[in-house]
Amino acid sequence: MHECWLSLIPLNASTAIDIGCGSGRDADGLAKIGLRVLAVDSSADMLHQAKLLHPNPKIEWLLDSLPELTVVLRKDREFDLILLSAVWMHLPVLQRSCAMSNLSKLCAKNGTLVVSLRWPADASRGMNEVSSEEIVSLASQSGLKVRQTSNTDDALGRSEVTWSFIVLTKIPR
Repeated sequence: MHECWLSLIPLNASTAIDIGCGSGRDADGLAKIGLRVLAVDSSADMLHQAKLLHPNPKIEWLLDSLPELTVVLRKDREFDLILLSAVWMHLPVLQRSCAMSNLSKLCAKNGTLVVSLRWPADASRGMNEVSSEEIVSLASQSGLKVRQTSNTDDALGRSEVTWSFIVLTKIPR
C-alpha cells in the first residue's frame, strides 16, 4: 500500500510517528525496517489491540489525537518520518490549519510527512471532503513543501475507491 513513497524516507531516518495508527500495521512495518516508532491513536481500545497484535519493542504506543497532539508535543521530539494514513479526511476543515502547524513542529529538518487521502470521502464513516490543493496550501503556510504526489487503486480492491499520497518535506530554515 505504501510502496509509492517508501523510497522517499530519508536515508539517515531513525524515527517515525504514525498518527492515527489504528491496528498498528503501519507502525509495525516501519519498526521492521529499522525505525523507532511512536504510534499514536485517539482510541484506547485500538491502542490496546495494536499492542497485542504488534508487541515490538521499537514501538511506543501513545493515546493522543489531532489537531492538538498535546501529549506528543509535550515530549519535545522531532521525527524523520510522519505518517497520516487514512487520517486527514476525519479532521473537520476548521481543525486542519492547527493540525498542519503541529505536524510541521514535529517534522525534523529535511524530514518527510506522508498524508494519504481516500477518494471519495465516506461520510457514513465520519469522513469529510478533502482536497490535495488544501493540503499543499496549509503545508506551505507551515514550512513544508510538496516532494511527490501519487494516486493508487484501493489495496482492498474496491473499484469505487482510490487513494492519493502527498509526500511533504520540511523546508530547512
